[in-house]
Parts: sequence; C-alpha cells; structure tokens
Amino acid sequence: MKTHSIRPLRILAITSQLTTASFAAFPTLKLEPVVLQQLFSPTNITSAPDASGRVFICDQPGKIHILQNGMILPVPFLDVGSKMVPIGTGPSERGLLGIAFHPGFADSASPGYRKFYLNYSAPNGTNPPTPQNHVTVIAEYQASTSQPNLADPLSERIVLTFGQPQSNHNGGQLEFGPDGYLYIATGDGGSSDDNNSGHTGGSDLKPNGILGNGQDRRSLLGKILRIDPIDPDGAGPLTYSIPPGNPFIGQTQDFTNNALDGPMRGEIYAYGLRNPWRFSFDKRPGGTNRLFCGDVGQLKVEEINLITLGGNYGWRYREGAFDFDPAMLAAGLAPVSSIDPVAQYAHPGSQTDFTGLPKLGIAVTGGYVYRGAAIPALQGKYLFADYGGTNARIMGLEETPPDSGAFTLTQAVPLVGGNPFSRRLATFGENGGGEIFVGTKQNPGVMQLTENLPGGEIYQIVPENYQPPPYQAWRTTFFPTLKTGQYLDPEGDSDGDGIGNQIEYAYGFSPLLANTSAETGFSASKNASDFTVTFRRDPAATDLVYHLQISPDLVSWTTIATSTGGSAATGINGGEVLSDAAFPGQSAFRLVTVRDDAGGHRFARLRTVR
Repeated sequence: MKTHSIRPLRILAITSQLTTASFAAFPTLKLEPVVLQQLFSPTNITSAPDASGRVFICDQPGKIHILQNGMILPVPFLDVGSKMVPIGTGPSERGLLGIAFHPGFADSASPGYRKFYLNYSAPNGTNPPTPQNHVTVIAEYQASTSQPNLADPLSERIVLTFGQPQSNHNGGQLEFGPDGYLYIATGDGGSSDDNNSGHTGGSDLKPNGILGNGQDRRSLLGKILRIDPIDPDGAGPLTYSIPPGNPFIGQTQDFTNNALDGPMRGEIYAYGLRNPWRFSFDKRPGGTNRLFCGDVGQLKVEEINLITLGGNYGWRYREGAFDFDPAMLAAGLAPVSSIDPVAQYAHPGSQTDFTGLPKLGIAVTGGYVYRGAAIPALQGKYLFADYGGTNARIMGLEETPPDSGAFTLTQAVPLVGGNPFSRRLATFGENGGGEIFVGTKQNPGVMQLTENLPGGEIYQIVPENYQPPPYQAWRTTFFPTLKTGQYLDPEGDSDGDGIGNQIEYAYGFSPLLANTSAETGFSASKNASDFTVTFRRDPAATDLVYHLQISPDLVSWTTIATSTGGSAATGINGGEVLSDAAFPGQSAFRLVTVRDDAGGHRFARLRTVR
C-alpha cells in the first residue's frame, strides 16, 4: 500500500475419470495485461502474508520484482543472478524458479519473521549425483527491517542443496502448506526417460527395466519434499528439520537387487514424478487444503495429480495412467500400486490412442483453485494450462459432484480473444486476495528479446466485463508511452507545480499542466477555539482513500477525516465534517471542509492511499 502527500501546510498562517454429472460451466474470462515488456521469463508469482497488497514476481535470470499498485517498482526486491548458472538467450529450465514467504513473515514473534525462501540453480558443487550439471539451492533470506521493499542480500542461509545430473527437469515450486511446512517440487534430474547417467540404474545407453530417480526413495529427485526450513538449533549437520509425519523417516528401501537398498530420504512427502511444474494448495477460506500438481510428460501424456502423503505417482513405470517401461515389472522394480492422475491429456503428435484422451498440448503448467472475490462463478474451480509452444491453452477442472474424486475437464475455458492464444504460458500465481495471475512469454529463449525489449508478460484473470481501476485509466491517458506496469513515481512532479502525481489524480487534475494553490482548494484557518481545513476531492477516484491529517509538530499526525472509494468524507478522532459540497464552478468535484476543536499551533496535510 502506497501513501502520498502534498507538502504540509503550516498554520501560523482430463481427467482420468471423465464424468457426465452436471456442473456449472466456466464463466467467460479475460486476460488483463498487468506487466508487459519488462520481464524476461516469469517463473513464480506470489504474495507475502502481510496485507501489503504487493505481488512478488520471480524472473528466471535471477531478479525478484515487486508489483505494487499496478506498477513494477524500479528497484528489484532481490537479485541472485550472480549466484546462479549463467542464463542466456536460449531456452533453459535452470534459473530462479521459486519463492515462498514464511507464514510468520509479518509476525515479529514468529521464528519466520521477515524470512522467505528461494529455489535457484547454482554452478556445480560437491553434491551427488555424478555427472552433475548444476546444483539446486533452497536458500533462506530476510527482508530489510528499514526498507520493506528490499531484501537483505547478505542474509542468505543455505537450507538444502542437491545436485542435478542434467540441465532440465528441475521442478522448482516452493510453497508453505496449511500445516506450516515448506513443500518443494523436484524433477527427476533431466535428460529423458529418467534414464541416463546420474539416474538410478541408467546410462547413456538407456537400458530398459531400470528404477530411475523418480522411484528411488534414496534420492530427492522426482519428488515433492516437505521440510521445516527454520534451523532447529543453529548448528549442523541439518539446517532444517524433517516433519515427524513424513512417510519414509527411518525406513529402508528393499529390493531384490541389493544395490538398490538403503535408507530412504526422510524429506520425501510423495514420489514418482517426472517434472512437477507448478503445484498449489487449495488453502484459502472455503478450500479443501488439497495439493494440486501438474507433472510434465515424456512426449505423450500430460497430467494433473492430487498429491497425498506417501503417494507414488508412477513415473518411470507409468506416464499418466499408462505403462511407460513395462520391463520394470520383470525386473522386480514396478511399484505395487500408483495413483492415477485426476486429469490427463495427450500430445497432438502422439500416435497412440491412449483410450480416447483428447490431444491438447505439449507441457502442462499447474495452476490454482480459484478462491478470490472478483469472479463468483469461478469459485472452487481449478485453472491450469498447457505451455503451448506457440499456442497456450487455459483449461479447467471441477469436481463433480463435490468430494467425489471425479473431475470434469473443460478443454478450453471461455476466454475473450480466443483460447488457445499465441503465447507460451509459463506459470500461474495469486495475489493476497486469491485473484489469479498468469505469466507468459513471447519467446522460447529466456533472455531473448522482441523489438529490443524483454518478452515476459503478466496478466490477471478477470471477468469478461472488467474495467481497469480509475488510476490506471488516468495514467494511460496522460502517460500513453509508458509500457503496461512501468513505474511512474507517485511522488514525482511531472508538471513542476509542487503537487505529486498521485495527488494530481486525487484532485482530478492533469499531471502535465501546472495548477495553482487556489485550484487545489487546500487551505486552513485557525481561531481561538478551532482549526478548519478544506481540501478538494474527485468522486471518480474510487480506488483512493483520502486522509486529512493534522499535527502540532510535523512528527505525530492524526487523521481527522477520510473519504473512501469516492464516497462522502467522514470525520474521525474529533474531526467534524462541516460540508462536502460541489467545488465552486466545477460541479464534478467536491470541496470538503473539516473542523477540529483542539488548540495549539497546527500543521495540515492531505494523504492518499491506493
């Protein structure tokens, strides 16, 4: 939330189970541009649990940007690019892949106060496996105490690292669950088939009938992990703790082939995944707390899974609900059971029927169950997408009937402008109110440019009849050359008249034409018994809150009147609104007069909050 003021005035003077049950159709949605041509490749969009309204965006080359009041702040929250493997103009699955804020981020009594966590790709280290392409780092950082829009780059504490044999299939999602623990998505290590050097039993010869990393519970790869990232004692060897309810703590993997035996990793929550690309908990009010996860397939089947404690999702024995390497059965390595997806679809170029699966895309992107307020008809429905190559597709799932475990797949949700659409859809995200955003790319490469500008984009999913907030329309009218989401300093003074841009908006002025003090209506008078202040307001500025404040010393300020959402002013803290009438000669605006009966010399100022 951003506040601004004028100068003080001193007064001395697809599911695998398709169902035919009835369900509410998805409403027509619209993708409203929020940020264009300022990001390279958005990988994660989230909010902090602090009621600030800020949205944090991870850009794959290493910067975390803050979206506040519809604008990208000019200074990144944090830049970890120097710690990562080099990211260039070509395609890559490495980089800054995830961010999650501790549930106690805003609670000074919590051990998670000001803490957040990143997932990024660092150069080779000493971690297994061998060979090694890079290292996944889960790191803890802290936000600055004095500058909340900046993180402390020196606060990094490494929580967990593990090697990656190839460059792709890194997962990367981080999210705190309803239980307060940190969940981490990891891919199977890369290459293809979960079968190459660095994959259990694999080699560059790609033998059949091997275990692979996804099924090997001695490996952290191809899993959903669950940890408590707070350092339990501030000392080694672990810099985190393993929740006591994790399913494989103290257990030993036992196969006929003794070479595959050994202690399982206690960090594992679920396994048998290939490249879990974006998961989310349905944990907002009205939600079920279930964990939805998209898992990218091996050229044939894409899937959405409901992740459960100890669940095995089949990879590399199965892809989706279909056999992938039946030779694992003869080798004694097939799982006793695995969990089918709740939705799946095939690739357009696939030659196999897959028992009638629709052929919709090439790489799934997991999404969110909608629990926001702006689109009531979308409540409880799950949105996800296919990355699309050049034609992204937004799809939907609804459980029909509720709690049945059967989901109806909407192959293309109704979308203004058409669906599929010509973008690559890389990620979904939420703001603090549960409204959903999507991150897209114009280019296949990470830092590849379009017309000398970055090709990453952020859109918000809104109703089809959505109208932009008044400030956004005002900004577009007067600053049409600014790119969507580009920063315009609210405290800047574009016309040099001493009135900041946001206050110009509050008065209904043009920020490009100088105004006089008489036109602002801002004045004050004092007599022996009371103090009277007037200010101008614009009823059309419905996304503003006006605060008229007074002070005896320019240090402590008291709000004596407010106007919210274009409504009439209300007196508080002893302030009495004497009038809220048409501004003389300009009936579209209002002139508010407020009286305060406290004594002493006074200063007055007008503050606005968006």
